[in-house]
Amino acid sequence: MDDFALYGDIYGTLLVDSTTRLPLTLWEGRDAERLGRWLREHPGVGVACRDGSLAYR
Repeated sequence: MDDFALYGDIYGTLLVDSTTRLPLTLWEGRDAERLGRWLREHPGVGVACRDGSLAYR
């Protein structure tokens, strides 16, 4: 997963399959609550790699 600036103070989050390198989902914002909800909805995820952002710690 990675977060990035769309413009100004507007951020986005991108989740990518580390095996296929294909995007899984993209959403506006960067917060742990939304990521947690997505992970609970996808229980097959075995490993999560993130960038250094403190938003997902």
